[in-house]
Amino acid sequence: FLREALSSGDKTVTYVTTSQNLISQIKQDLKDFGITGKINFITYAKMREGVKTGHNDIIVFDEGHNIKNITTKQGIVGKKLIQDSDFVLIASATPFENPTEAGYLGATGVFKPAGGFYAWAKKFGASTRTVSTSHGDREILVWEGSTEDTIAANKWLKDRGLMVSRDMQIPSNMVETSFKTVSVDPKWKKLFNTVTNALEEMYADVSPKTKFMLGGQRTGLQKRILEASKIDAGIELAKKEIADGNQVVIFVETKAKKQKKFQDVIN
Repeated sequence: FLREALSSGDKTVTYVTTSQNLISQIKQDLKDFGITGKINFITYAKMREGVKTGHNDIIVFDEGHNIKNITTKQGIVGKKLIQDSDFVLIASATPFENPTEAGYLGATGVFKPAGGFYAWAKKFGASTRTVSTSHGDREILVWEGSTEDTIAANKWLKDRGLMVSRDMQIPSNMVETSFKTVSVDPKWKKLFNTVTNALEEMYADVSPKTKFMLGGQRTGLQKRILEASKIDAGIELAKKEIADGNQVVIFVETKAKKQKKFQDVIN
């Protein structure tokens, strides 16, 4: 896509991703196309530090859910980059968990046909609530919908050619799929409960706006703890499969040289 766009006359392309390691990997992948020097690469960390915004023919957000929170410096800069670009490509496996989290897409103008982002979200299970802040009363979106509402919201975007996704269903004759229930070390349970209880205690003395923001942080922390708690069990399952003569592929969310390699751990 980028090669064709650049050969068709687009001049300014910015590619935003999560780390310098990934930038190096992407440059290597694009090397044979001869377009690496024509793309401006930046990380989300650089966005938080502050980057010069301006017109882009194309902007690509890899792991685009990193600009979901439009109240942060990262989200604010992301919004400006979107508004200053002619074509926006946001790549993410989790663009939003429910329609109230899709506000960052509004900078593209995608919700104008529905009457704006709030009107769109309310069509798919969201409602509004007024909260008091230091700057006066403010209306926020609250999620009260169902899984079906989120599916319908995704369909609304797909039907308009604004969202595409890969088929996640693998033919049944090619693979056997199963879920494993594992027991985790008590230290992870203790950490999960400690974090949850600490945030719950904070709720009592904060404003509704802060409480709303803490809710998102709590969910994020809980997910990270749950993900980390499964690593040891995953390694043991991998060892068993290898011992049974099977090949093992382990997918992880991030990778870095400083992190221990799974193969070293298994050996």
